[in-house]
Amino acid sequence: MYQWNPEWERVRIKIGDREITLCRDKVTGMYVCPRCTDPDKLCPEGQRTRSIIPEETTYLLTEIDVLNHLRECEKGIKSWGYAPKYEEEEEEEEEEEL
Repeated sequence: MYQWNPEWERVRIKIGDREITLCRDKVTGMYVCPRCTDPDKLCPEGQRTRSIIPEETTYLLTEIDVLNHLRECEKGIKSWGYAPKYEEEEEEEEEEEL
């Protein structure tokens, strides 16, 4: 059972030359990846959505986190729940040991 009651709002952030539309929770300030969770469904234009907690998505704390995660998405790396760069480093170390 969740005790978090998110209040999603649609926001646009500009990072470098990119403008990204995504959902931000007014309660925590967390962003939801716009590729993992469709903003049109979670936070439709002009509406606030409450109490929906998407599963199998990525929650991000800062705009830089959003940018870094989107770069990983573009490379086809799934990065929710772990840091892919650490996983890759571990695989390289295992190969060296063999």
